[in-house]
Amino acid sequence: MLSESTYRKSSLTILRLTTTTIGALYLIAAAQQNFALMSITLSLGFLAAFIFAYTGGLWRKVAIFEGVMGIITGLGLLIDYQARLRKN
Repeated sequence: MLSESTYRKSSLTILRLTTTTIGALYLIAAAQQNFALMSITLSLGFLAAFIFAYTGGLWRKVAIFEGVMGIITGLGLLIDYQARLRKN
């Protein structure tokens, strides 16, 4: 049986890898100016914020961060969308 500290270390490793992967996805979507992919990641970010807030404890701080970053990303997408409409 694995100890609790081993589970914690494994959980942190998984969280780090997942965060790195999602960050890379954001960079690729931004470089490609892929509006649809950024929109999908935005909705998933808000879902993550809800789950973290529901979990409670220290995860509420993560939920606040996810929510703020989602708002900033959403504003960026809105500005980009309006700029595209003006060009056409």
